[in-house]
Amino acid sequence: MGDILEAFKKAKMISSEKADEIEKEKNEAAAKKSKQQTEKLAQRSKSQNYKTQYSGGPRAEDIPPATAPYNFIPMVHAVLPSPMNQQHDGLHMTDKECQSAYSEYIHSQPTYSGSLNLRLENLTPLFVGAGKETEFFSPAGKPMIPGSTLRGMVRSLFKIITAGAMRRNEDFTDRHLYFRCLMAPKSMPQIAELHDYYVSRMTTKIRRKNGGRIDAKNTKPGFLFRKTEDGAYYISPCQEDHISIKEYDTHWKEVGKVSRVDWYDKDRTAYILTGNQSSVLTARPSANRPLKKNIRYLYGPDWQTEYPVPESVIQDYRDDKNRRGVYLINDNQPNTNIKCGGEAQRFAKRDDIDFLAPCYFVLEDNQVQAFGHGRWFRIPYRKSVGDRIDNRLEDENIVDFTDAVFGRKALWAGRVSFEDAQLQSPPAYACKDYVIPLMKANPTSYQLYLEQSNHPNWPPAHWDSPAAGKVRGYKMYWHQQIGNNDWRAQYSEGLEQHTNEIHPLTKNNIFTGKIHFRNLTAVELGALLKVFQLGNDNQDIVYKLGLGKSLGMGSVRIQANLSLDSGGRYTALFDRDIWKTSEDVADTTPFLKAFADYVSSCFGKDKKIYQEYQKSLDTLALMLDWNHTKLSNWNDRVATMCEGVNQGSISGGIDERFKLRCILPTAEEVVKGKK
Repeated sequence: MGDILEAFKKAKMISSEKADEIEKEKNEAAAKKSKQQTEKLAQRSKSQNYKTQYSGGPRAEDIPPATAPYNFIPMVHAVLPSPMNQQHDGLHMTDKECQSAYSEYIHSQPTYSGSLNLRLENLTPLFVGAGKETEFFSPAGKPMIPGSTLRGMVRSLFKIITAGAMRRNEDFTDRHLYFRCLMAPKSMPQIAELHDYYVSRMTTKIRRKNGGRIDAKNTKPGFLFRKTEDGAYYISPCQEDHISIKEYDTHWKEVGKVSRVDWYDKDRTAYILTGNQSSVLTARPSANRPLKKNIRYLYGPDWQTEYPVPESVIQDYRDDKNRRGVYLINDNQPNTNIKCGGEAQRFAKRDDIDFLAPCYFVLEDNQVQAFGHGRWFRIPYRKSVGDRIDNRLEDENIVDFTDAVFGRKALWAGRVSFEDAQLQSPPAYACKDYVIPLMKANPTSYQLYLEQSNHPNWPPAHWDSPAAGKVRGYKMYWHQQIGNNDWRAQYSEGLEQHTNEIHPLTKNNIFTGKIHFRNLTAVELGALLKVFQLGNDNQDIVYKLGLGKSLGMGSVRIQANLSLDSGGRYTALFDRDIWKTSEDVADTTPFLKAFADYVSSCFGKDKKIYQEYQKSLDTLALMLDWNHTKLSNWNDRVATMCEGVNQGSISGGIDERFKLRCILPTAEEVVKGKK
């Protein structure tokens, strides 16, 4: 086989002078392009030339709205500082000074201790598990709702109600999302801009001496490896060539239908197989999609050249959950596409590595930006999730209400604690069965997750588009009317690989629990109470807990009564000298008013910010209003756009609205029934 391969390499070899000339021109053009890319993209977005170029697709007015079991609570573009932040200079202090300021803040004014007594009733099937356990959380043999589950729900709502900070890797996971958009026929104007952008990142047009222009690939072949001394990843460039699929399939190994790496240790060569390549031997040619004719192979790495791969690039690659096919990182999973340990050392003839994988990669300013399997691999957007959140919300120096009440890292502990909610009657279980496969968050669907207000209604702007807005807000699931068995998946082969068995409770179980608080100021207590007193008298506020929220599970009505400890210093808020016992139900009105007055004093001077805050609260109450489940066709309005999964199985195709990049209406538009 080695002789055949060597002969094939010589037959396909081009002159070294021509290769060097192309490479030099390509690198020079790439350097110029790196500086001009942003301006060109902005200019292209403004001109919207792709609309006329891709004129064969559907009209914007014919595009239906997307549907989803979730929507978004808009963020306020300012952080509401806590009274502690107003009293001190935020966190512009040492840790010791911060702790001292926190103690001084609590003891400088009347504070209140007591509890919120909770009564919970689930209106839809409810499941709260422990890890991947099938059974409901029952450490004492009887179902209960863990205090940690209640804390997570209350903290999330408290963050919205108090216009809290949004800090990277604390309040949200910051990462770069990946995409690939190689094909964009004229019938699909919705992805034309994304296609142009992808191609502009992956190729560079260079001018030849004869006046012509060619597209030069920006991707380079190489071998990704990990050094044992520091555990860091590097890429060394290598040589590449290709062989016809027919030759490979006939003489060496069946090509098959799955992307993979074929290693040949004797020649230290790695063959890169991409996609369904076996069918092209008999497929009819298409004007829009040429047949795949060749398989590329990589060999001869230049170990003297090492490009460090930043840890952030490795982590972003790991976080790309939408990747299909070949995975090039070793996460202790069976993977024949990579070499580990002694196999990697023998193939590379070096004893300082413990991992090896062939790849293609992109360099910018001599820095690895991305890598993948095949020349047209998935690449990250330049803008991360955090880049699409207003940077005013990330201020580490502001102590927001969540910091003050729930605790701030290692500086101080929280002043609220949550008991487990206990079931008050014998448990009423539904049957044990597999749950409909749950769709994970997919922010790569930018038409659902990004504001599109600064862009034409359709096609939508993507994560790197200059016309794209901010992240739409806090994600929240709608309520749905479902029966006790509507969460069950229809049986299909391989179902257990996509979902788990659960044993939920049926509707109308009653739980009771408590939230204890200590030394909260009147304003802070008012903010906590606001979580359970949202909306108006015409709204039926119901909360979401546990698994299966996208299916309509976990809708829980919660009633909260305030009790104050008799030894607290709370009487100054009431115009009478009456000590209440800890069993008394206290009046919440003065505390709610104290919080409302504080918000008005902070945001009232900026009309726009105050309107944003009111809009945020109104939308939150709107999404938690159980009354919407009584509207006509409500479950259809909030259905998951995935045909097979939405019907309770894993069969079925992808909803056409995903392909059309249909934009998700606002929460208000969903309730009004936007057409």
